[in-house]
Amino acid sequence: MAQSLKRRLKRGHLRMIWNDTFKRMDFFKRAKNGKFILANPYSNRFVAQGVGHHSKTLDKWQEA
Repeated sequence: MAQSLKRRLKRGHLRMIWNDTFKRMDFFKRAKNGKFILANPYSNRFVAQGVGHHSKTLDKWQEA
């Protein structure tokens, strides 16, 4: 059975950051390489492609 959104946020598999440009929340999902990639929180698919962003980069975005 799949984990709920709240549970994935709590365990750190999913990060939620406010996007001030588009006035919505962006969700970043942990990839196999340990970095975070922009993703849809309700499915197993990634929205963006690439190597991903480090968790410290997401921390800086969350502070701003």
